[in-house]
Amino acid sequence: MTANPIIQPSQLLHIHDQIRIQGQPLVTILTDHQRLDAKVFFYQQATQRGIPIMRAPTLDPDLVLKCFHHSQKNAQKSYIALHFDLATALVLSDELHALDASLPIVTFSDSAKIIETLFRQDLTSERLKKILQGLVPIGVEQQSIFQTLTGEQRLKPLLRSAYEGLLYYILEARPETRGYFRANQRITASSEKSAKRFEVDLVSIEHRLIIEIDGQQHSAPEQTKRDQIKANALKKRGFRFIRFTTEKIAQQPDAVWQAIDQIIHPNGEKKHGNTP
Repeated sequence: MTANPIIQPSQLLHIHDQIRIQGQPLVTILTDHQRLDAKVFFYQQATQRGIPIMRAPTLDPDLVLKCFHHSQKNAQKSYIALHFDLATALVLSDELHALDASLPIVTFSDSAKIIETLFRQDLTSERLKKILQGLVPIGVEQQSIFQTLTGEQRLKPLLRSAYEGLLYYILEARPETRGYFRANQRITASSEKSAKRFEVDLVSIEHRLIIEIDGQQHSAPEQTKRDQIKANALKKRGFRFIRFTTEKIAQQPDAVWQAIDQIIHPNGEKKHGNTP
């Protein structure tokens, strides 16, 4: 498995919408070299998609939610834009998502502030995940910077791509599959001569099930060969494989979830997953 190619910001916005449909709280953090550029990009995107934006008028989450529900009377869907500094916006988004996990919240930051925040020693793992999962770098330079940053040792154990994140959220959003899967894991396969560790996108140890996500790079002959070597080695350890393309995950998340659920519950029994 190799890193997925850089995803365009418009695609990330669509994926974030899909995550929210699954009932998972997510704050979209648009970032560019200048904070203003991130705002301009998002407002242009929203206008093109015909989606209104409600600017949060206060730091009071109850009042913001009341304003949001009022704005929904005249629109099928809208975003809540938090025009505050990053730290304040993240705190307010936590309070809003505690009231309604599906709220479509966006905020804006310059790339320097994001980088500074990511490497603060007092940053909690939960806040770190929230930033990485919601990050939408806009400029080509910013996309390259943050793709490099997510390979840094401290950030590496987290979800590395929007597609991996979307699938993980889908599984965690529904009680039948919640708590079974772990993302970005390494599994050792031993032979008589050696032992090798393979990296997998998602795995359920209990069900001996590995989920792999295939981007365009997986059609290359060398990558196909590496994928087959990994699959053969881990199948000898009793693991099963199921693969999905990035397009399938983004466009048909319900069908993807149903395919996984049928493997976990082959006889149709529906029990709640494990609590992490």
